[in-house]
Amino acid sequence: MKRALKWSVRVVAGLAGLLLLVLLATLTTVDHTAYRDLPAWRETSTRLEQLRAATNVVFGELRAGFGRAKLAPALGAERDEPEQGRFRAVPLAGYGARQGRPATGVHQDLWVKAVAFAVADQTGVVVTADALIIPREVGDLAVRQLRETRGLARDAVYLSATHTHSSLGGWGKGIVAESFAGGFVPGVREWFGRQLAAAAIAALDDLAPASFGEGGFEAPDFVRNRLLGDDAPKDPEFRLLLVKQADGDTAVVSNSS
Repeated sequence: MKRALKWSVRVVAGLAGLLLLVLLATLTTVDHTAYRDLPAWRETSTRLEQLRAATNVVFGELRAGFGRAKLAPALGAERDEPEQGRFRAVPLAGYGARQGRPATGVHQDLWVKAVAFAVADQTGVVVTADALIIPREVGDLAVRQLRETRGLARDAVYLSATHTHSSLGGWGKGIVAESFAGGFVPGVREWFGRQLAAAAIAALDDLAPASFGEGGFEAPDFVRNRLLGDDAPKDPEFRLLLVKQADGDTAVVSNSS
């Protein structure tokens, strides 16, 4: 018995030592290099410049349209009805400590909002959602619907999220997605994509003569680096694009939620 216990202790100690060696070999210090000095920044900047040089610029009257679609689902349904946005239960995305438990209600409605632009024969749309992220599968569903119904190419659709941790989850399949977005609910993915497309279509249907202007200001008191602290590098600039239709309806597109 004592001999078996000794061997067990040795095995556990050996495994612990091996684990420690692996951790020491893989751990590294935090990289404080400014993002503008990183190779990824330079590579991305180069690619953007190449795209800008290859962009086909068109001239003509600007038309713009605005649209939105609700992203807050109805909860407590007897069965999932994605077409109506009704579900038995939907987890929240971004709350790992809740371990995938479903939302208990809707405190404030969530929205998808879109601004469409058209000049001459070129049309594009910017779509943003009150969501943690726009999952690839959800974005693909929305883009496919816009291509089939409005003939928009993928590069004419820009998708973005406000990164709220109080929005719907359940849209991801697999251990990574479900660890921070709750258990997979197929209907949620379908409905999410449909609402993105619905907001874009509403904006396209609203196209009318418009004007726009751009500007910005610094707001350092509202920006923080949550990983490295207040002394770490951060971008304090708030940039915005103001779009105004001839009848007075106005939309603001910004780089911050």
